[in-house]
Amino acid sequence: MGPCPVCEAELVISGQVEWVTCPGCGTGLHVRAQQAFARAHAAYLEAEVLQEKGHVVEPRRAGYRAKARPSAAPLDEDLVRAYQQVYSGLHVALQHTLVDSQQLSGVTMMAEITRRLVPRGMASSLEAEYWTALAIELTARDELATLEKALAAGPKRTWVVRAVAALPQRLRRRQLLRALGRLRRQVDELEKAIGFLEPPRIERRGGDA
Repeated sequence: MGPCPVCEAELVISGQVEWVTCPGCGTGLHVRAQQAFARAHAAYLEAEVLQEKGHVVEPRRAGYRAKARPSAAPLDEDLVRAYQQVYSGLHVALQHTLVDSQQLSGVTMMAEITRRLVPRGMASSLEAEYWTALAIELTARDELATLEKALAAGPKRTWVVRAVAALPQRLRRRQLLRALGRLRRQVDELEKAIGFLEPPRIERRGGDA
């Protein structure tokens, strides 16, 4: 199952249990979700190695805003197998509870995998758009959480000095809240259009929705 995704303490599973509590930080972890995520992550790393070895060359992108199209060339069988393991493993993992960092990592991997599979007719463009929008939403969610912690832990000054010093952060916070509201509505619409039998269980916070 691997170490705790929060504190990296060694996890011990005894018997057929659904949940395990990390002995280091006390985080409750869903066993099946952790196992599925670990398998999917290993398969994703394998796929990256295969890609670098020349099985396929994809255009490099900066984040999830670029318009570069992935190649439609046929894929090596080993690479297809690795992609399928990532796809199926993450579908299982994301239907259960994962910690925030794993949610973002899992959704980002799904966005990248479906993006590569769409031009080859192995995934729908609607689903690729869904995972990409969700990855952007979760990235903004994490940025907002970090920003709010920074605002809360600001240095003790007079309220005027503090307000002026925090102005750029507050403006960014307002931008993130508006963006999260738009992204949440977009993701909700895509999720409804796809009609997942079991939608991903994602912690979505912030926004004006």
